[in-house]
Amino acid sequence: MFPSADYMVQYLKEYAETLKLNIHYNREVEYSSKFNKDGLNSGENDLFILFTAGEIRKVYTCKVLIVGTGWAVVNKAGFDEQSYIWGYEDMDLDLAKYRGKNILILGKGNSAMETANHLRDVASRITVLSTQRAKLSWQTHYVGHIRAINSEFIDLYQLKSLNIIAQRDFNNITIVKNSANGKIEIKDHLDNEIVPYNQFDIAIRCTGFTWDSTIYGKRIAPGNSLKNSGKFPKIGDDFTSRTPEFYIIGTIAHSLDFGKSAGGFIHGYRYTDKVVHNIMEQRYHGVLWPSTEMPVHRMETYMLKRLSEMAGPYQMFSFLGDVFVIDKSTGTARHFPEYPLKLIHRFSEITGYKLSQSHSLIVLNLEYGKNFGGPGFDVLVNTPSEFTEDAHLDDLIHPVWYYYESIPTESDMRLLEMEPKEHLPVPDDIYIFASNVLTEWILQLPHSLQLRRFLEKITDNDLRSMTIKSCFTSLLTHTQIPNGCHRYVIDSGVSMATI
Repeated sequence: MFPSADYMVQYLKEYAETLKLNIHYNREVEYSSKFNKDGLNSGENDLFILFTAGEIRKVYTCKVLIVGTGWAVVNKAGFDEQSYIWGYEDMDLDLAKYRGKNILILGKGNSAMETANHLRDVASRITVLSTQRAKLSWQTHYVGHIRAINSEFIDLYQLKSLNIIAQRDFNNITIVKNSANGKIEIKDHLDNEIVPYNQFDIAIRCTGFTWDSTIYGKRIAPGNSLKNSGKFPKIGDDFTSRTPEFYIIGTIAHSLDFGKSAGGFIHGYRYTDKVVHNIMEQRYHGVLWPSTEMPVHRMETYMLKRLSEMAGPYQMFSFLGDVFVIDKSTGTARHFPEYPLKLIHRFSEITGYKLSQSHSLIVLNLEYGKNFGGPGFDVLVNTPSEFTEDAHLDDLIHPVWYYYESIPTESDMRLLEMEPKEHLPVPDDIYIFASNVLTEWILQLPHSLQLRRFLEKITDNDLRSMTIKSCFTSLLTHTQIPNGCHRYVIDSGVSMATI
């Protein structure tokens, strides 16, 4: 369930060797900017320029720049000048150093809880102090909040009375060292008592990480995202920053879905990085977004199968979805997997497929209910809805089909920004499945039949699956036959024009 990080390093090493990737290792970029090789201030001949530091100093230039540096800088949360505060990033792991000590841990996220769990069996007492309340991932369904594997210290705090979890705004405190006895103390600017036993032998800062903003010149500096306390660079929904040729990927692109889905972690950004690849393939090489075409009467079976295997929209729920474009003039549909929902109004530009008035869209999204949970919310009492008619009240993850007669507009997307709990603009029609704890939507009545009726409604077609016998019976007794019979009729040599 939680493999060693060494496996990831080995995998990437073998991946690079197998594909013979041109990777320059041990290069530290100290500065990057943009210049025009023709001597102009700006223009189509602009190039990015990067300077590396260290023993191997080199200059690189490129037309397109992709940055995926991760959280490369320690967030010291104002405790950067106290040498007696250790950092999570370089703390000594030797338990003997902590035996019998009274320890203060600054922070209350996964790194703080991981540290507390590591020291709990040897420390005399551990106090965890942070600005914000503890947020548990099983309550918020955000994988960046405290995971169960790191929450054992909370159990000790609640049930054993051996440790302390406290909350105080870091702007209102100072961590000082008592010159008389060498102990570390918390000084509150308002003279309030924060914790009892305010005498610590060791203080460890576990306040997370942030992006490195120091390596960019003024012409390309992304600036901080206005969201998430500036932990991420400012980027657009197409992963570009400042210019269309400057892409930001991986963990530091997590501002787009922070606190929601898994874009800040490898099981999430492996899908968003593929999105950037598809965007660039179309933008620079004219390669169309990967898609699959099918007759309309095959959509029901195809969609239900897709629901069982759509890993990207599951990990990046309400951020990536599947788009089905229906061409009513040809009776066909085309499936575009793992498309960024916030770019639905730019569908033709991003995918390379030009749509006409005969095209309509279905967007398949996996989403949680508007009242799924949050800090302090008891999610274990949330049970799946048993009936399709109650599906809109379901708080657990479930599929939702949004139908649009035409592509949503930019103004539709601006209106969406005013509704933070909504994932897509108001559709022309919608269908919702009730949740399933195993994420298996394979039953005949609540899933297959209901989905077919929804598709029949929006396509104005009879989409029943038909046998050869029933098709020819229908051919002899009706003026119109179901779409599922067309193939049988054509294979028999009968012209569809005569029906």
